[in-house]
Amino acid sequence: MRGFGSRTWLPLGVAVFLMVVPRTSHAQYAVGADASAVTSSGGAWGLGIDGRFGYRFGLPRAWIWHNPIFQLEAIAGYQHLFSGSQDVDVGRLGGGGRIGFLVGAFEPFGFAHISVADTAGGWGSLWDAGVALDWRAPTFNVGVHGARDSLSVGTVTDDLWELGLHFEIRGFWL
Repeated sequence: MRGFGSRTWLPLGVAVFLMVVPRTSHAQYAVGADASAVTSSGGAWGLGIDGRFGYRFGLPRAWIWHNPIFQLEAIAGYQHLFSGSQDVDVGRLGGGGRIGFLVGAFEPFGFAHISVADTAGGWGSLWDAGVALDWRAPTFNVGVHGARDSLSVGTVTDDLWELGLHFEIRGFWL
């Protein structure tokens, strides 16, 4: 039985070198808009819009996971829920992030945000967590998303579900 020869060590050494040598990551600004259909655990339904501004960066392609992408972002939005007796308007302002991968022309993401929320009942919090799938072009993304939200105002908490479309442009503007 023979040990590792030079034919084995050379490719192994090159593979390890490519994985551990630092390379430049890719970073850019991202501006996005989301439109969603919303339903609540209380039976209300409605529409929501969000605007996002973030900073996106990805690790080099040499990593084992193909091109991981991280995005920190600020979010502002509005939801209007029709609930029979009294409509509910919710404004939000907060921050969060996205973690995903570039796989060919597609970007599957997980995301989460925490926001302060303003309703007729007062101030509270709104958080969301969900998944998105984007189709990626050179300077923009178009995709679908789904999320679970939790709105808490005073002693009242309501669970919301969102399903919608989004658009995002990316670039090096500053």
